Amino acid sequence: KSISYVTEDNNFGMVKITPNPFNEETIINLRPQVNTFVKLYLTDINGKTLKILANEFLETNTNYNFKLYKNNLSSGIYFLIIDYNNTQKSIKLIIN
Repeated sequence: KSISYVTEDNNFGMVKITPNPFNEETIINLRPQVNTFVKLYLTDINGKTLKILANEFLETNTNYNFKLYKNNLSSGIYFLIIDYNNTQKSIKLIIN
């Protein structure tokens, strides 16, 4: 069974993660409602950056898809950080 995380943020826009939890890979879909520079990265539970998925300018009302692969990550809890307009949004990810 595939479970998704979906949220609409008034300051950022839509964020969808499918699936979460995941085994091998998950897709992160972002649709910003304003033009903004975004840094998208994965941290462990201690806040250590493990992977940078994006560090780029995203345009309003455009869908962007980023794949996150398990690779050498252990099973457990991680956090996806969306850093935009001097704001950070944190989303819990679970790797089985």
